[in-house]
Amino acid sequence: MLHNQKTKIIFVISLSSLLVILIVLKILIKPSQSDNPVYDNIKKIAYKDEELKKKIPAAVDSILYQFGIKKEWVKSSIEGTSPPVSLQKQDKLNKAPDKKSQKKDSPNLKVMFTKEISVPYDLSIAEVNIDINNYLGGLNCELSASEDAKSGNVRTEIYSNQDSLKKLIGILTYMPLKDLKRDAAEICIVLGKIEDLPAQDIDAVLSSSEKFSIVMPYDIEKSDIQAKVFDSRKDFLLNLNIGSEKDVEADFRADMKPGEWKSKIKNLSSEFNRASGVVLTCLRNIPGFDNEVREEFLKYTKNIYSDTIFIKFDTKDKPAQKISQLLNNIIQKNSKGYKKLFYLVNFSFEDLNEYSKQVYSLKKKGFRFRTFADIIKKQKE
Repeated sequence: MLHNQKTKIIFVISLSSLLVILIVLKILIKPSQSDNPVYDNIKKIAYKDEELKKKIPAAVDSILYQFGIKKEWVKSSIEGTSPPVSLQKQDKLNKAPDKKSQKKDSPNLKVMFTKEISVPYDLSIAEVNIDINNYLGGLNCELSASEDAKSGNVRTEIYSNQDSLKKLIGILTYMPLKDLKRDAAEICIVLGKIEDLPAQDIDAVLSSSEKFSIVMPYDIEKSDIQAKVFDSRKDFLLNLNIGSEKDVEADFRADMKPGEWKSKIKNLSSEFNRASGVVLTCLRNIPGFDNEVREEFLKYTKNIYSDTIFIKFDTKDKPAQKISQLLNNIIQKNSKGYKKLFYLVNFSFEDLNEYSKQVYSLKKKGFRFRTFADIIKKQKE
């Protein structure tokens, strides 16, 4: 009986010692890449050539279209073809005739697909390749790119790393052309009523790196906000109302004495002489008085506009939905031929954050977001 108890005790002690040793070894030995389940999933998937041939060309086209590249700008060859003859000739002219380059550019070289892509000068080819390379990583593939100094063409080679064997499977050739333009408008976002935001949100909005303009609150009671806008060096404009004696809060009323409203115009023009524009809103149809106010402003600045220049966008939806609607509206207007769009919006700080997240999709397509001053200056050139 005693002997059996001793045996059991020895067995338990031995088992405990073994467990301690295993724990120590687990701590001391660093896990290799193969211990990473994500790495395992990527590394162990072996795609056949036929699968890659179906997946990659279609995915590349989809990425190209996200950057506003039109289908007719892309010339594709699929199913084991040689690099385009034009590309072979160009490479032979620009590369040293060493054995390596001769082998690469040989007409006998077969790849799964090639694409010759005409692109506008304002497109960042590097950004396109980054998106393509991110996609390729999930297929055990990668790319390398090189630019020809003379032509500016960029040759991108796509390699498969299946089973640790690196094999050239595709070639993309980007050819920048001066006259090529994407169907994308210039957009000016103008933020109104920033004085209604909490003080900390105003500071955050004014420190944003996004390009937009601001409607300056010109009331003397808002001098602290005016000072913040001046200090931020953000582009701003004035938005003033014209009305009749019934419009008590109008900036200029038809029943005001000429000396009174003319003096007000002079003071505003002096105090806010850095304004990129003055936008006049007519609350009523008073043609004679409207014209007089406009003519008086023209003595101090040529940048006088009617508020009809704006697309006034306002909704009570949550930020994500609100910004999505705004961007969809921009796309719709652009599809109808509008090339310059001015939006007057009321953004909270949360709206602006959401805008910064979503607007990149339009920037990729070539939409250019400018300040009011930038667009007006370009129109005058």
